[in-house]
Amino acid sequence: MKLGDKNNALAAIVVVAFATHPGTARAEDIAAEIHLLKEQVNQLEPLKERLKQLEAEVAKEKRERKEARGGVRNAAAQPGPGTGFVCKGAACPPPPPGIVCKDAPCPPPPLPVFVSFTNGLKVESLDQDFSFRIGGRLYVDGGVSSKPAPVFLGTKALPAVPASGFSNQVGIRQARLQVEGTAFKFWDYKLQYDFTGSPNDLIVGGIRDAYIGFRYFAPWVDFQLGNFYEPSSLDRSNTNNYRDFIERALPADLLAGNRHIGFAAITGGAAPGLLGNSNWSFKSGIFTTSVEDGNPSAVGAPAAGSSSLLNPVPGGHQYWEAVGRLTYAPILTEESLLHFGGSVRYQDPNDATAASDDRVLQPGSTLKTEANILGTNLLGTQPLTCAASAATQLVGENCVKDFWDFGAEAVAAYGPFSVQAEYLATHYNRSAALVEELKAPGGTSVNFSGYYVYATWYLTGESRAQSYRTYPGTYNFPGTFDQIKIINPVSAGGIGAWEVLARLSEINLNPGGFLVLQPVGVPSNIQGGRETDITVGLNWYPDIGIRFMANWVDVLQLAAPWNRPNINGIHPQIFEMRAQVNW
Repeated sequence: MKLGDKNNALAAIVVVAFATHPGTARAEDIAAEIHLLKEQVNQLEPLKERLKQLEAEVAKEKRERKEARGGVRNAAAQPGPGTGFVCKGAACPPPPPGIVCKDAPCPPPPLPVFVSFTNGLKVESLDQDFSFRIGGRLYVDGGVSSKPAPVFLGTKALPAVPASGFSNQVGIRQARLQVEGTAFKFWDYKLQYDFTGSPNDLIVGGIRDAYIGFRYFAPWVDFQLGNFYEPSSLDRSNTNNYRDFIERALPADLLAGNRHIGFAAITGGAAPGLLGNSNWSFKSGIFTTSVEDGNPSAVGAPAAGSSSLLNPVPGGHQYWEAVGRLTYAPILTEESLLHFGGSVRYQDPNDATAASDDRVLQPGSTLKTEANILGTNLLGTQPLTCAASAATQLVGENCVKDFWDFGAEAVAAYGPFSVQAEYLATHYNRSAALVEELKAPGGTSVNFSGYYVYATWYLTGESRAQSYRTYPGTYNFPGTFDQIKIINPVSAGGIGAWEVLARLSEINLNPGGFLVLQPVGVPSNIQGGRETDITVGLNWYPDIGIRFMANWVDVLQLAAPWNRPNINGIHPQIFEMRAQVNW
């Protein structure tokens, strides 16, 4: 072999060796991977351009909506071609490009809002900053009673008292319309009007919920101002639309806050717990007059009243209340719930009378035996204000210095089964000097109390835990319950949701220690009576917003109030039904 050929062969061997060396192969792999990544990046360029186009279109749409909201109807305004819109200062923009209309103006572009007819009419902007909803409710109730409260003809010591209640009755329990929604993202509003009477039968129709809410600081704190339920008691706070029984339990109907005009702050959120999305909430506020006050039912008072009774004694001062409710759910899933809560309410009555604040200053006079449609009242104390009657209060002669209300509540739910219970107690501090001066019944310390416990079971498998309302999702009713999720609604070919339930409730308006303890020595001569009821029921939910209810109430025990000894020990049997639609 020649020397040149040897050199060429050696070079070839070297080239092959380097070509097959692992380091060189790795370098080529990296170069190939870099090339592939560059190709992929180049392929993303059209997507980036498309993204910029979409962002520009969204910005343009927002500008157009803003201009449309600022539009006015004046001579200078020009309608857009075929749109029906009126815009300010210039012609409205044409329909979106790409739309071809034949022999007629193009239809208007889609409105920048979301419209829903599910359980009411709701219109909402796509950014959810504005919304408007029209809702309402209609309850048609009917019932029969084995024994309404008979008339008491009176004695030398006790005045006559008229009969109370109906043997049978059918009527519209509630008929309400409401508007509610959001404005400028942070402001909520609600106005609700009832076309039927209030529970005390004195105000025929009237405003119920009427408030504005400010949620700028959510989810840390929200604010509410207007006329709404005080945060007091679960059974009292829960809306009638989703309460399990036709009427509230005796103690919740009386020993808890009603709607009042006031200001409240709400906070809460996620919390350490045992299972699921544990949640807590706290709502508190300052309140005064209620538009549902007024029930001069005592002897010597007018036979009927009106909202004028909201005013205190001429020259006097209106009452005010401070209320707070705390809730905590350490277990919260779609199938299980463990809820605890407590509430405290304080009232300074000032110169309010038992006529203008009857739930507090003459307790029991508005209770209707857990069947409001029949109107049977079996309880009621003397006016605690030391007045001769509910409406004869004088300035400076209200012997009630203050009033405290305490409540504890618990709910446990697992699958279709749930249990709920509450205990409520009331304490009055009264002026010893005025009690003595006015020779009023009762002492300086007066206590009333009550409780209820009930169980429910959904035969069709629904879970009450799934309807639990939490903060910040619900700022006006945290720690309560919403519409259940019906598994097989009738509208989808199912049988709806079926629920069976039973409740035991008791209220003691004979002064004594809390719950069932009685005072040692001579008992107080304030006797409002004591009542124990048992209720069983059946509910059918065919579709959202529609419900049919049936309750049977048995008055197990009745100790008569001070002015109606003739009803002592009676045991009325009550059957009531309700057809309900809410939207």
